[in-house]
Formats: sequence, structure tokens, C-alpha cells
Amino acid sequence: MPLLLVASIAAVLSAAAAADTQRPVGPAIILIGDSTMTRNAGWGGAFCDEHVVEGIDCLDLAVGGTGLRDFRSKGYLASTLAEISRRSAHRPWVLVQFGINDSRGRTEARSDPQTFAIEMAQYVAEIRAAGGYPVVVTTLAERRFRMGHHADLLEPWARSARVAAVTAGAPLVDLYQISGNLFDRVGIAKALTFGTPGLETKDGIHLGPNGAREIASTMVEGIRMSVPKLGLLLR
Repeated sequence: MPLLLVASIAAVLSAAAAADTQRPVGPAIILIGDSTMTRNAGWGGAFCDEHVVEGIDCLDLAVGGTGLRDFRSKGYLASTLAEISRRSAHRPWVLVQFGINDSRGRTEARSDPQTFAIEMAQYVAEIRAAGGYPVVVTTLAERRFRMGHHADLLEPWARSARVAAVTAGAPLVDLYQISGNLFDRVGIAKALTFGTPGLETKDGIHLGPNGAREIASTMVEGIRMSVPKLGLLLR
């Protein structure tokens, strides 16, 4: 290929990339967290697609298998902060939900509850510095039951998230309590239908389509109660 043509193509691609990063952006809600917040295994897709009003961008940047530590170490936090900064004129809302992998995931994802609280408060500070409105979200409860009630296996990390929200002065949506109450209210049989089809009795963490819709709806209710201004952007 002639060098002049190569140079022309490179220039066009470079200009297109620059135009994309400089294009106007509007108000947004950004989700960061683990797989229970993703589109394919969590509530994020149902939340963005069914509950965010028209004209508001909803970016699900959650990454499966991550905790606070390796979401940072693998560069996901840096790219999120860059996106927040790019949208800072409209102060995007940023929902932060971790805890499951921090409790027992891969070594690089784990952190004890005390460290978790410190790291969550640091996330809040960095999101604010980048121009966003951080909202701390406690981890999704597991669909595992003892004596007819969901087992509080993740309470230490949920409690640490609550401490971090208070320490950092950030709003909190207590999804751990909300989802645990939901599972207890509907009962074991119904709660199990919230799981991945075919794995309902084996996987008490991830969500199938039914569970995604249920949890997304409970998130909307929790946001309206705890963060009324953000609730105005939801339906």
C-alpha cells in the first residue's frame, strides 16, 4: 500500500478518534462493581434499559470477578475516572457496588472488612475529584438460606460499605438489606427463580433475567428513598 495512502488513513482514523472523545456528552449514570452488577449476570442491564429515563446515558462498567482492589490494579478504575472527567460538566452519578469477591474471590480481589471500608472511601474521594457524584451501594445478598431466611454471609462487607459512606459523606443505597428482605419476603422457592436459568439451585449469586428485573426494581425503590435527586432520572 502506498505510503501516502497509509498516512492518509492514519490521519482519518486519528481525527475520528479525537472527534469521538470530544463529542458532546450529556447527563449520565455510571455503574461500577462486580458481576452482580453486569449486564450478563447481574441487574445492571435491566436497570439501564428499563428504568433510566430517555436522554440520560447509562454506562454499565462493572467487571465480573473484581473487588475494589483489582478493579483498581487492573486499570478499570482509571478508565472509569477518565470517563467521569470527560462528562464532568454534567456531574455524572456513579454507583459503586463491591463486596462478594472482596470477601472470598481471587487473592488479588480480596480485602478484609476494615480495608474494604478504607478503599471504598478512597473510591468516593477519587470519583468526586474527577467530577462525579458517588453513591455507595452495599453488595447484593446471596440466595442462600438458613432456617428459612437468607444467610447473612456478606454482612461484614455490607457494614463496611455503610461505614465508608458515612465517613466519606456519600449517599448509600443498602442493596444488601433490600435484597435480603426481598428474598425473605418471597420465600426460598421464588428467590431461587432469580438465578441463572439451569443453575438456580447451584448459583446463589448471579442473576438471570427474572432476578435482574426484580433487583433493578428494588434498586430504583432504594434510590428514590436514599438519593431523591438521582431518583428523578429513573422511571
